[in-house]
Amino acid sequence: MNSTTPGLRTGRFSCPECVDVATDTARDVIGAVGRDGEAFVFTPFCHLAEGNPYEAYVPPEP
Repeated sequence: MNSTTPGLRTGRFSCPECVDVATDTARDVIGAVGRDGEAFVFTPFCHLAEGNPYEAYVPPEP
């Protein structure tokens, strides 16, 4: 988490609503925002779980 903290402090992270290519549904996506010349670039990291994330995912086995 320490590597992401500077980006959070400078506002270089975003959580826009994107469209999931596989399901064609809206998803909230967490990612980094950067620049490529005059253009903005968005690099997605993960999406927010719909509903209860404890019911949506099974943790890895130890």
